[in-house]
Amino acid sequence: MTDYLRNTCCTLMMLSIAIGDATAQNIPATHPATTQAVTLDLPLAAKALTDFAGWCAANKARSAGEWALSLARRIVDSPDGADAIRYALKSAPEDATYTPAVTKARVEAVDKAVGILLALAAEPHDASAEVVHDAYLLKAMLISTKVNASDIEKAVVRAIDAPKPDALTDWYAILLQRDPKFAVSLESKSIARSVLPEAARKAVVEFLFNDRGYDALVYLQRLTKVDPKGFAAGAYQSCTDVLATKVFLVSTPDHPMVAYVSIPWKWNPSRTSPVIVCFAGAGKEYRGVCEDFHTAAGDGPYVAISPVTFTNTNSVSVEAYRPWYSEDVVKPYVSGQLSGAAIKKRLEFDLPGIAALFKSMQSATNLEKRMCITGFSGGGIPCYAMMIRNSDIIAAAAPACANYYLSLIPSGNARGTPVQQFYGEKDGYNSAIGTGPGLIHQGREASGVLTGMGYDVAEPVMVRESGHSDMAAQVVRFFNETKGRARQNVGP
Repeated sequence: MTDYLRNTCCTLMMLSIAIGDATAQNIPATHPATTQAVTLDLPLAAKALTDFAGWCAANKARSAGEWALSLARRIVDSPDGADAIRYALKSAPEDATYTPAVTKARVEAVDKAVGILLALAAEPHDASAEVVHDAYLLKAMLISTKVNASDIEKAVVRAIDAPKPDALTDWYAILLQRDPKFAVSLESKSIARSVLPEAARKAVVEFLFNDRGYDALVYLQRLTKVDPKGFAAGAYQSCTDVLATKVFLVSTPDHPMVAYVSIPWKWNPSRTSPVIVCFAGAGKEYRGVCEDFHTAAGDGPYVAISPVTFTNTNSVSVEAYRPWYSEDVVKPYVSGQLSGAAIKKRLEFDLPGIAALFKSMQSATNLEKRMCITGFSGGGIPCYAMMIRNSDIIAAAAPACANYYLSLIPSGNARGTPVQQFYGEKDGYNSAIGTGPGLIHQGREASGVLTGMGYDVAEPVMVRESGHSDMAAQVVRFFNETKGRARQNVGP
């Protein structure tokens, strides 16, 4: 449940182009009367989820309620009462989202909705109504895995044989989640190249809805080899536009660390892209920092990655990190304050995690071999740590209002990698932080270590009229300038 809900806000933005839009066509909202006491219909299936969402609003489970509303809108476009429930959820707290009571109620709501949809699909009907009943089955698949595999296969065969196999792309998008081998076979045998881009767009939406952003990236990377001419002609732009709409969470197979990722507008996975790895401060605004760099980069060319680290913040607790990690992942690094011992322990998670994440994302998004790196406030700690321990994969660095509480042994030769430190003219932490040294003193200490490693550390920049900020615009401008200088050095 934790993994499924943690990116709800991002996935809600995708619902306007959800796969259910296509299958909603020609499906009656109210099914013909049956012999049952209660008439089964799509609004009744959606009501099971909106009722749960309303219960969440009253029981301190905002994200669970928003997730349920998103599922209800996959059944009908405008569920009854959804607007009022959405408004109530906006002000609902989040305290109980991960409790057993909420999990139990969620399972019951989904089971009830799926039961109605499967009952609709199974009702007696003639061949002319097959497409309608298959659409009920598809909607059940959109919200649950509890659909019989043989029923799915029969429905896909019917979609292939239909005079206008429009529903085939919907089945393909869902099957990529449930039975990738079967879905891939459809690419070569049943889905025409002319409609593959639209099928891919639906598939990307479905990956994001299920919090599988990394798999969406891997999928598109594979499609660049399946249809290179299509990518070269821009046929898959709608797929990458879906990804560029909002930041999304990724998890990779090689390490528990997760990260928020933004893909630039006009991104093409068949071309190599530069990357900015940006570390959030003590407030844990991992998504917000990624959004800042997404906005600052505009049309690109940077992919932005904001790892969910531990060393950036003062205290680490299971509850504070529950939206991203299980208790087993967080527990070894729990500490009530930031200390030298705590930083050393947390780096045991952060440094390998960042390296593994970067390696996985290189493959998934065709990234350059070295990263541009920045850290805001407490994010300066993992930023500087990466620079000290992994100088071979740093292309340029720009810590912003960054802390430096490290005593690491330097590793490697940076060979002139450019570094620019930024500070805010009106930052209250410049001179002192509590009874300790301020950001400028810490920056000088970091600068000495980096210079000794061979980094080309420029004089710090004091940004006028600015306070404590991630300096996204200034950092992106600096990275653009360093890339420009590198191109000039290479020559034509």
